Amino acid sequence: MYNKDSSPTVENCTFSGNTAKFFGGGMYNKDSSPTVENCTFSGNTAKQFGGGMCNWNSSGPTVANCTFSGNTAIAGGGMYNWDSSPTVANTILWGNKAFKNQGSDIYQRDAVISPNHCVVGTYRTSSNATVIPIDCITSADPNPDPKLISLDVELKPTTEPTKVYVYEPGPGSSALNAGLNAGTDIGNGVKVPDKDQRGTTRPQGAGVDIGSFERNIFFIQASWDVGGEIRPRGKTLDAKNCIEVSPRDSVTFDIVPKAGYKTADVLVDGTSVGVVPFYEFKNVNADHEIRASFVSVSAPDPNKPDPTAPEGGGCSAGGTGAIAAFALLGAALLRRKD
Repeated sequence: MYNKDSSPTVENCTFSGNTAKFFGGGMYNKDSSPTVENCTFSGNTAKQFGGGMCNWNSSGPTVANCTFSGNTAIAGGGMYNWDSSPTVANTILWGNKAFKNQGSDIYQRDAVISPNHCVVGTYRTSSNATVIPIDCITSADPNPDPKLISLDVELKPTTEPTKVYVYEPGPGSSALNAGLNAGTDIGNGVKVPDKDQRGTTRPQGAGVDIGSFERNIFFIQASWDVGGEIRPRGKTLDAKNCIEVSPRDSVTFDIVPKAGYKTADVLVDGTSVGVVPFYEFKNVNADHEIRASFVSVSAPDPNKPDPTAPEGGGCSAGGTGAIAAFALLGAALLRRKD
């Protein structure tokens, strides 16, 4: 898409598998300030700048709840801005490609960009440009990966970026519940849309998901060590020991030791909930993890003293040795006296 001296509104679209000889494989804006909402840019290529989007010569597009991934260019695989300051909010720029150190996800030349509540992999600046992230998740943060799942038009997984319709944030995604609230004014009179690219109402969980896809299913993953297992009531774990849960549903997991074992501890999202026979997740609005550890019934409890252990440790042996030494010394003195 090429916009020159124009400012269209583009909503709920996918730009996929396009190629530009020079700039903007998916969209090229020159002296233009379009509004782009709930759009996916995937598998687009620019032979020079801006695989997903290129903004040129004082262009100021407003980009809300979009996803840029799998795009390629010499510089700015996801987005390239030349003397342009786009307004970008609730948007994912992750997994795009550019030449080494040429801004895989964003290349900013001149001017300023302040991505707001975005997930951004890598970016580069030049010619006194500035990138000022506002409450963004970047590669410098712990667990920044949005864990995008590529889906085609039938919402089935695909490994080809050119066939992607939308990207779903997977289990443990950094994008989940991390965006600005629906209806928030992000600038230029544009508000965070209350529905996603597919028409799903935002939010579905505790907050709005960053990107064009609002997840309406949550995952709970179970894990355990030798000595038992975890079983969800009324559901079956998949190959990754996960179950799907609809928003605001509740689900209970039973902690089941094997014969000869007992539960040692249960962790929920990394925090101990103690030795419990079951655990219920109530009003689910996010992904969760539950883990159980078990111990042999015959194994000693590390929190209780061993009644067979000698008291006093090494001091007991030292005391006996001292008494014996005095006894021997006394006997020697008696012999000398004789």
